[in-house]
Amino acid sequence: MGFKTGVGEIFKLKFIIINNGIISSEGMSGSDQRALNWSRMFILKGHEVTLIIPEQGKERYKGLNCIITVSDSLSGGIGLAAGYFLRGIKASQMLYKRLKKNVKDNTVIYSSSDLLPDAMPAIFSKIMMSELKWIAGLHLIAPNPFKGFKKISIRGYAIPSISNIYYFFSQRLIMRFMKRYTHTVMVSNSMDRDFLIKKGFVPDKVIVTYGAVDWDAINKADKKEPGYDACYIGRFHEQKGFFDLIEAWKLVCDRFPNSVMAVIGSDINFDDVVKRVKDKGLFENIKFMGFLNGIDKFTVMKSSKICIFPSTYESFGMVVAEAMACGLPVVAYDLPVYREIYPVGMIKADIGDIKGLAENIIKLFSNKEARQRMSKEAYESSQRFNWEKTADMIIGRFN
Repeated sequence: MGFKTGVGEIFKLKFIIINNGIISSEGMSGSDQRALNWSRMFILKGHEVTLIIPEQGKERYKGLNCIITVSDSLSGGIGLAAGYFLRGIKASQMLYKRLKKNVKDNTVIYSSSDLLPDAMPAIFSKIMMSELKWIAGLHLIAPNPFKGFKKISIRGYAIPSISNIYYFFSQRLIMRFMKRYTHTVMVSNSMDRDFLIKKGFVPDKVIVTYGAVDWDAINKADKKEPGYDACYIGRFHEQKGFFDLIEAWKLVCDRFPNSVMAVIGSDINFDDVVKRVKDKGLFENIKFMGFLNGIDKFTVMKSSKICIFPSTYESFGMVVAEAMACGLPVVAYDLPVYREIYPVGMIKADIGDIKGLAENIIKLFSNKEARQRMSKEAYESSQRFNWEKTADMIIGRFN
């Protein structure tokens, strides 16, 4: 199929999509979801797609043309940074070997994130083969390490962690290569686009590509009874605010003792999370579902009254889009980016205001009419989020 060029002929693109930073087969970041769904869309539109992935991504890309880079298992901390660097080197070697004699004008390399295992192969390939067209995903601007994920949007400073220092400076280095070598940089919101332009990026090179939702899976999912009072979807990283949610949920359960929240997700600190929940006396009020995806995930979401997403730093918030597509009002912290992307369907508390977060949850539990009104607003707003629309935008960059 492809698309027509100016002279009327069909131009088929050859996408090399690098999604090499996957740590576990369980859990998907926003960048992972973009890589997966855009791959499918590009194929449906008649283009060729090859995936560069680790063993952990094999199942989710089943049936697609994949090159497996490594089968290692990565842990957190320094081991993760070193593992990422080695993955980047190996993928660079494999990709260069594959492309050096077969680069065409229609070859497009897409690094799905700014992480080293995704960005390094793209940078190396572009430098060695200038005719390559490089699209870079930059879907989360690393916060200043002296602000961290919680203080970035409010006053005050934080003691910088080693991981935040590494993330910040490695991203700033990669951004230098992006500014010089990319055909297109994709960001998740207008604020991030403005940030890159102020850093010297050519405005025409930076485009905003919102995340989207899997409408097919959502429409196939049914609400089940008995349901849940609320749901949370995500990791247990400090950025996602789950420990704030535990404190807020305790206040909610003091008011509504039988409330139950479904928690979808997993992380390396899961044992610590369970201990914290037990220490608060909430083990009967929080149901850990593990990692769920597709119809299973959306069934739990549709069976909930509200979604709680207390993240302290986001560039888009894919979970929010999915929750709204399931007709759920969302309770969240008041992040600046939400004012652009989610103007309705969400009730917000000041960042770090755990009591305010709890009060907003209680308000929705106590007012069915307000909950139903927000549910309608959320669902209507979510209709904008479509993978085909953004895939067409990307393809159109080469028309």
